[in-house]
Amino acid sequence: GMKTIVIAIDFSTAAHNAAVYGVSLAKDINAKIILFTAYKVSSPAPAMQVGVSPFSVMVQTESRLSDEAKTLHPGKITVDIIAAEGDADNAIVNIAIEKKADLIIAGMKGSGKNLKKLLGSTAASLAAISTIPVLIIPENASYEKPGIILCASDAKQGAIVIPEYLQK
Repeated sequence: GMKTIVIAIDFSTAAHNAAVYGVSLAKDINAKIILFTAYKVSSPAPAMQVGVSPFSVMVQTESRLSDEAKTLHPGKITVDIIAAEGDADNAIVNIAIEKKADLIIAGMKGSGKNLKKLLGSTAASLAAISTIPVLIIPENASYEKPGIILCASDAKQGAIVIPEYLQK
């Protein structure tokens, strides 16, 4: 059936670039997109009686995701937005599994040849824990329709792919 791509958003420039990339890819392969972000609800200081309601944080976060979706000009493709409380990497993988996603896309700040430094902590741990393929988009990468995609995999885990390295 219809393919589903989960795009992890943290409202950084790298994440925005990954979302732009993901929308282009979704148009090419006729997939739908889920823009996803994880958030944390900070616990109030003991002196303050007023806590921040988890619900209002969720509503605010969803509203930011909705604004992000509007900047992507998705055209005919479906863009759903989901915000969930939790640690980014686990929350992303959980939602991808729950929604039976075919691919997870995440952005990556900067670029360079040192992979460990190259992959942000979330991107690196995503790759480690995800059973669904993870596509990591460097901040400065622009979309090209994929030809052959090389997957590095140790069979039990998902693959991690960095498009920039395929084009060299």
